[in-house]
Amino acid sequence: MNQNRLVINQVAGANIVEYELDLYDNVPLPINKSIIDIQNIAERKSDFTKTITLPGTHNNNDIFSNIFNLARSVQNTNTYNFAPDFNPNLKADAILYKNGIAMIQGYLQLTNINIVDEYQIEYEVIIIGRTANLFQDLGEKKLNELDLSAYDHTWNYTNIAASWTPLVTRGYYYGLIDKGFSNDQKGFYTVHQKPQIFAKAIVDAIFKDAGYRYSSDFFTTANFNKLVVPCTQDKLLLTTQQVTDRTFKGDRTTNSSYAPITTIITNLPFNNTGIQSTPAGYNNTTFQFTVKTNGHYQYGLNVNITLRPINPISDPYNFQIFYIYQTRGVTKTLIGAKRTEINSNTTDTSNTYFETPSIWCEVNDIISVEMESNYFDSWEYSLLTDSAFFSIPFTEITIGDTMQLENCLPADIKQADFLASIIKLFNLYVSVDALDSKKLKIETRDVYFTSDTVDFTNKIDVSRGVEVKPLGASKYKEYTFAMSEDKDELNQTYQSQYVYPYGTKVLPITNDFITETYKTEVLFAPTPLGAARNNPKVVFSQIIFKDSNGNSIDSTSKLRLLVAGGLSASMGTNYFHYLDPDGTYHYFDSYAYVGHYDSVLAPTFDINFTTPIQLFYKTGFSTTQTSNNIYNVYHKKGIEEITNKDSKLVTYYVKLNEVEINNLSFRNSYFIDKQFYRLYEVDFDSNSDEPAKLTFLKLAVAPVFVPYNLVTNGGGGGEGSAYEQLINRNGTQYPKGVDVIGQGSDNSLQGYEQIINSTGNFVNANQVNILGGSDNTIINNGGTYIGTNDYESVREGETVINNIDQPLLATHILTVAELQSLNTTPIEILPIQTGYWTEIYDAYITVFFGTTVTPTGYNSHKLHLQYNGDGTHLLEFDNAITSSNVAKKQRGININDLPFKELAVEIDTAGNLGAAGNSEMLIELEYRLHPIIQ
Repeated sequence: MNQNRLVINQVAGANIVEYELDLYDNVPLPINKSIIDIQNIAERKSDFTKTITLPGTHNNNDIFSNIFNLARSVQNTNTYNFAPDFNPNLKADAILYKNGIAMIQGYLQLTNINIVDEYQIEYEVIIIGRTANLFQDLGEKKLNELDLSAYDHTWNYTNIAASWTPLVTRGYYYGLIDKGFSNDQKGFYTVHQKPQIFAKAIVDAIFKDAGYRYSSDFFTTANFNKLVVPCTQDKLLLTTQQVTDRTFKGDRTTNSSYAPITTIITNLPFNNTGIQSTPAGYNNTTFQFTVKTNGHYQYGLNVNITLRPINPISDPYNFQIFYIYQTRGVTKTLIGAKRTEINSNTTDTSNTYFETPSIWCEVNDIISVEMESNYFDSWEYSLLTDSAFFSIPFTEITIGDTMQLENCLPADIKQADFLASIIKLFNLYVSVDALDSKKLKIETRDVYFTSDTVDFTNKIDVSRGVEVKPLGASKYKEYTFAMSEDKDELNQTYQSQYVYPYGTKVLPITNDFITETYKTEVLFAPTPLGAARNNPKVVFSQIIFKDSNGNSIDSTSKLRLLVAGGLSASMGTNYFHYLDPDGTYHYFDSYAYVGHYDSVLAPTFDINFTTPIQLFYKTGFSTTQTSNNIYNVYHKKGIEEITNKDSKLVTYYVKLNEVEINNLSFRNSYFIDKQFYRLYEVDFDSNSDEPAKLTFLKLAVAPVFVPYNLVTNGGGGGEGSAYEQLINRNGTQYPKGVDVIGQGSDNSLQGYEQIINSTGNFVNANQVNILGGSDNTIINNGGTYIGTNDYESVREGETVINNIDQPLLATHILTVAELQSLNTTPIEILPIQTGYWTEIYDAYITVFFGTTVTPTGYNSHKLHLQYNGDGTHLLEFDNAITSSNVAKKQRGININDLPFKELAVEIDTAGNLGAAGNSEMLIELEYRLHPIIQ
């Protein structure tokens, strides 16, 4: 009898107390395990249970805090459960055991309460595995809430230039992105140079802030460590506190005593510090402000003043002018003024208000106020309450301020969505560490799936039958892999002409019975590269937004993901310059490249899903592009396996105990009745001994992608725009006819010593013959393909006729000495074929004798073929062949259908053949090779 236990953990102060829920004896406990939805390939799934019904026992009611009672209110206001009572809105740690083995670990969620009457209550719960819970824990947290303070730096040319050697540990990079504000595309304003944040720094901060850790070789790869996220914000604002720290106000709380008017009054008595900057800058004795932080400022003056004549017969008062000055060192500069006309010979009150333009101020600049009058000696003034001299700090950060990277990230994108896009973009697989639920293992698809094989042939419940579903009957006719659309100039130009965003991969599937399409879309927008108008050698990312008049504007863009490529070649001494707000020029020879390729001249990696159809630049006569893009590297192999017309979804019912179920791994391949499969889904009832329902993908193995370069003229066509019949040999471009006989049309050929009499083939290999047929993809050397269509090469040296892979042949002549010692020293016939499983197809032995000897047979023993180190017989030859004293030929007898293995094949004998025999034997071995599933 099964013993199931459902345990939840309750927080009790600093301790965790275990509570066990009561279960029904005969109610199913259905559990589903899977890692990916084949029909929704970008979605990652977590283990979960279907609905579990629990009885309303006193124990269960107590654990659930009698939540069925409609008059009761939940007391728990903490962020964790059972503190002090059960809160249905919070997770509860849960483990379901079967006979002491944990079948699922995760979080329990109460979904429904059924109250039949006051004596019969049932709870419906589900358990969700832990994989998905990082995203639940991240919740609504936005990217700009991340703590990236470790990468804070002063925004100035020194730090900008220092970043041009890309270093992920620095956290930021200042690649040159053209925003459309430079007329000659040589000189740029420093304030337009905003940082790009390394993607790894963002990922690390997300995990750290959420209290999680990860193990991932992918996140340490050279390509990922070059990826940066450019600042998307059109304006980078100071914090409220930073603005407050730069604000001062000198004012009056009472009217000042009357004082005589002189021609110039340099100390209008704003003697009260209404607002003080930090550090303190306003002096209420000298009535001047000393700048404490570099930045752009405006200054304002509000003067309420009463004027009165010293004697009644004074001439009429005509005007007064108020000035605001900036003094730096010994240089005094007028930055604002306003004149007030007055025509009075009696006491009068006037108000004057004005603000200066925004000006650049540096630490220790002195800002002061003066009043000039055309009539003096016979008049006096009083500065009234509400008069004030004050600063209006510029709210945007500027050169010299502290750059806080989190301010460069959008406030409307969730951390969970950013991480999900990284996972979708690179087709990553996420699993939970067996010992630490807060540690995730993150791998690419090809690393996640191993070549380890588990044989389930003898565990299949044959009485339940087998369900086979051709993936040709799956629901999607077309797969699209795309970045998000954006409205900058080059993206709009591209989208208007080609419908899809720049670098979109569209993969049609041949199937007459389906109409739906599937789209993998990430939140990053593509970033086309463009050439400088006056120098085609300067190629940089362009994110240019324009208003209705065609003028460039600084606008917030969609999130981007680019490659930090480091410094370009020199464009000439002092070719470029940046201009600071204070008028300082910084000259440099090379620019820091950042774009979707890792290099413009010799690209080896592209962050787009596929090669763009159109380029907006040319690097001389021919422009090199790489096929080593996101789709080809991270998606192609998996998509081709699941959409292959020979791939199938197969459901078996498998007899497994709880230990075997717990040990099931989606990483392994599974061998069932001479076929290899990959496990995709497991359904079983923990409260039953019935076989588990396992869904497998029967693999039609896709070849490993081998990157190649495309040479285009910069125009349209994408991969198809590569010159037809262009040959690449040792890095040099040759026209067709050099080492190549190319007949037919629409072939794309790279390599040498090729004979191609066919149409529509792609070849990136050497010594290839294609005769007849069409539309083949050949990336392995030395193959011959006759009458073959839509075929993708699998291995070196293969021969394929009418789409049927022909067996290979291995031969060996066994000498007399080898035969006489064969029972102690087996002879290797076929060495190990690294990376391939070997299938023995057929074998023959031919006995022959020398012309100068009397033919004599050996002792009568069987010969057999076996895997080296395995010992299991594959084929055998009966003892008539060893004892024969006449020349003869015998075909091997197939005695076992065994799993193919990555082992050498050898010949052995069942006993000592003796020393009397003198024949030699020719072994002919026919075999096929099958790529090991990765």
